Parts: sequence; structure tokens; C-alpha cells
Amino acid sequence: LGEGPKLHIIDELNRVLRGEIAAVEAYSEVIEKFQKDPAIDRLNILKREHEDNVTLLRDMLNQEGALPAETSGVWGAIVKTVIATGKLLGEPVAIGALKQGEEHGLKMYK
Repeated sequence: LGEGPKLHIIDELNRVLRGEIAAVEAYSEVIEKFQKDPAIDRLNILKREHEDNVTLLRDMLNQEGALPAETSGVWGAIVKTVIATGKLLGEPVAIGALKQGEEHGLKMYK
């Protein structure tokens, strides 16, 4: 791999990593707000899956000698705003925001 393609891959991995970090932050916010909900276990499972992805992506970047993203960046700020709105408007809106985030994340992986 030449430096150009390698740098592109590193940039893409960090972009996905920031998305995964944003997902962990979003799930944490929603779980905190609705922790008494009987379906919270499913959200905890999804959060752990995103945490595992963060670890995997950071490991991949470290193996390439690249510096992994530490924060969710601009994407995280957008997600926090959407989740905060969802928390104010109720559980269906918050869950809808998480669903939209999952759909966006799938597109990033593709």
C-alpha cells in the first residue's frame, strides 16, 4: 500500500471510530434518562457492541502506527443535540434518534 491509499484508509477508520464514539455517548445519554424502562437491557447490549467497535477500531489504527481519534468530534456534537432533544420530547423520540444513528452508521461502514 502506498502512503496515499494508506492515509485514506486511516482517515476513513478514524471517521468510523468517531461515529462509534458518538454512538456510545448517545446510548449512554438515553440509558441514563430511561434506565427504569424494562427494555433498557437491549440498549445496554447495543452500547456494549459500540464500545467493542471502538476498541477494535483503535487497535486497528494503533497497529498501523496511526493516532486513533479520542473524541466523537463534530459528529458527536450533532448527536448530542439530537439526543438531548429526544430526551426532552420523550422515549419514542430518543429511540428514533438512536435508530437514525444506527442507519447512518451502517452507511458509513458500507
